[in-house]
Amino acid sequence: MDSVIPQLAYSDANVDSGGLFIIIAGQDFFTSGLIEVGGNVCTVLPGDHTHTQIRCLLPAGSGATNDVTVNIAGQVSVPKNYAYAPPVIDTVTPDHGPTLGGAVITLAGTSFSTSGAVTIGGLACNPVGSGHQHFQIECELPEGIGQGLTIALTVDGQPATPQPYTFSYDAPIVSTISPNHGNTEGSTEVVIFGSNFGPIGTVVTAT
Repeated sequence: MDSVIPQLAYSDANVDSGGLFIIIAGQDFFTSGLIEVGGNVCTVLPGDHTHTQIRCLLPAGSGATNDVTVNIAGQVSVPKNYAYAPPVIDTVTPDHGPTLGGAVITLAGTSFSTSGAVTIGGLACNPVGSGHQHFQIECELPEGIGQGLTIALTVDGQPATPQPYTFSYDAPIVSTISPNHGNTEGSTEVVIFGSNFGPIGTVVTAT
């Protein structure tokens, strides 16, 4: 096998969900056989398999390291590598949420494959709802605190590029304080009610 060249199959093709033809050039291909990319069958259409060139429809996949092999009657070629494109994030909605977590965060883009890892500020945002799809991921916001936290997506070892998106947890809101008065000596226990105070263990400063 000499080379593996990607070729667009149709206008809305996406490199991780398939939809590309790849052209495999070499010799001694006969006119039929088993073509695989990363262990998955690359389908050859009638007339696209010759002794020196094979054109096949790329299967869905992910990652930068995938062996392309041609198997002719049990004789397997020396593999060539094929790299699927890394994920690209186009939008993230919403870009803020409660410290309690639980909100559904939606990432839209391309080359997400069907599995991977989403983190917000280093904390896992696990798939919910429609889950992890090639063009969209829905995940559940973990509880946390902070502003300008990095939203990161990694698919099969490939990080999303670029990663300009950040997330901010909502600011604390005080609804009531009980009691709302006390002596000047202090030491009075005060209970503060409200929202977005952060998870247990978060240090709260009242001024």
